[in-house]
Amino acid sequence: MFYSKEFRIFVTALLVAFAGYLIFSGSWGWSIWVFLLAALVVLTIFRNEQVIIAMVQLRQQNMEKAEKALLKIKKPEGMLKGQQAYYHLLMGMLAGNRITGMGSKEAISTCEKHLKMALSIGLKNSSDRASARVNLAGIAIGRRRKIEANQLLNEAKKEDKTGMLSEQIKMMKDTLKKMPG
Repeated sequence: MFYSKEFRIFVTALLVAFAGYLIFSGSWGWSIWVFLLAALVVLTIFRNEQVIIAMVQLRQQNMEKAEKALLKIKKPEGMLKGQQAYYHLLMGMLAGNRITGMGSKEAISTCEKHLKMALSIGLKNSSDRASARVNLAGIAIGRRRKIEANQLLNEAKKEDKTGMLSEQIKMMKDTLKKMPG
């Protein structure tokens, strides 16, 4: 069960107060463990566990559970900027998964909106930025925006330091060469 941020702050304050009491009563060893427990609770205040759960589920190709975890987040704008960026990246990837399933214009627009938001907020990992740009390039190709797609693919190629997306980028550039205009 996931508790509200206010409840976690309250629990942290109680744990710190209890650790202070243990220090003054002479139980230094136990107070250290209580401080560590308080630090763990503080970590959950700043790190949204739903994003972490969604990332794990997405890596396991369990799209339904990943989407359920992300939909539990009511106010993504209240998260830290890095968490917000990954929230939008994951929402964009899930919407992109719906594109391949049904190809709706709404899913394409949602995917594009979330991926652009993730890039504008700022993804920390260069391979994540490259992945977002490759997905946006795929949308641009689908919408016949050749210049934008080419620009996104060039940026993705620069960001892809591991070479993980090089084959996909090459295939998309070949598709661009075949496009008229």
